[in-house]
Amino acid sequence: MAALAMPDGAGRLVQRAREHLCALAVVLQHVKSHALRRLDAHARQAPQRLDQGVQ
Repeated sequence: MAALAMPDGAGRLVQRAREHLCALAVVLQHVKSHALRRLDAHARQAPQRLDQGVQ
């Protein structure tokens, strides 16, 4: 009976590992997009400063 239960336990372990990896991928994607948004915001600020200097 224990021999039959072992593959099921291993299957659950693999499933949990997949779920954790998917969650990690989502978190990393959010971090990446957040960092890129910050870079884009700074890129827009430079032309605004130039316009303010001209006025």
